[in-house]
Amino acid sequence: MTREIVDLEKAEQSLFEEIMAVILYLNKNGIELSAVREMIDMKVADAFNQYPKLSDAYDKENRN
Repeated sequence: MTREIVDLEKAEQSLFEEIMAVILYLNKNGIELSAVREMIDMKVADAFNQYPKLSDAYDKENRN
């Protein structure tokens, strides 16, 4: 396996574990699963919408 694939698999597993922790915490504290799903969907969509702007800012800050 290439290093990129290994890194991607690690990132995927880490994201899965983080999402599961949030789902479990919120649901066990009384938030309906449908509301948790909607919140996560909204945040993922927002992250993709903000990515171009944040990527450009990151590139400007990290240019040598």
